[in-house]
Amino acid sequence: SQKVMFKMGKYLCKGTDYDQIIKDCCEVGLGIGLNWMFGFPGETDDDFQEDLDFFSRNQKCLAQIASVNNSPGFCGINPPCYAYNHPDEVGIVLGPDPVSWTTKEGKNTYVRRLIKFQKFCRHLDKLNIKHVFPAYSNENELAADYYFLVKNYLLAASYLKISINKEGATAKKMSRLFDIYRDLGRQERILECAHEFEKFSDENDKKAFAEKLKLLRNASSIQ
Repeated sequence: SQKVMFKMGKYLCKGTDYDQIIKDCCEVGLGIGLNWMFGFPGETDDDFQEDLDFFSRNQKCLAQIASVNNSPGFCGINPPCYAYNHPDEVGIVLGPDPVSWTTKEGKNTYVRRLIKFQKFCRHLDKLNIKHVFPAYSNENELAADYYFLVKNYLLAASYLKISINKEGATAKKMSRLFDIYRDLGRQERILECAHEFEKFSDENDKKAFAEKLKLLRNASSIQ
């Protein structure tokens, strides 16, 4: 939305008729590229819906001439950008990596931005508009990784279990779930992970997991 563009400091866009520009490009067969971020600080759900409406409204032309570079990191905040150097002024709390920041009121998180990205990709797919990056097939695992990174282990475990049920179990997921239950002190769940891990055929994975379990048994009462 133009409001979000102003928040980015892109004041030259004031008064620009983007619909007309797209129509003019379409008429002369001029291809266009669009760069799209998700969850810029200050962006609201209404702003995001305005973005979706923009693509719906211009579907006929955009499907012919456009390629959308939809950022797979959603909205990373890296040095030396202004938001990174002035997080309090922008209203954000920086995270352990460039994509895991949150707004101070807690409404704009990595997971909220992931949801927007997924919805955006699927919307453009329905409109037959080309975009560089597809929707993630492992969205629940990505959410689990984020919550593990910020040490919200209960939510990390919850999303991992959803991921295992919907997206399939992998050695990586079971190993991560083991680490979560270990840090939470959930011994009965650790043994469940050990049983599930036996189903994987890769001997290197089994060996690494067995070593984890051995170390934990030596340090606790797990049998």
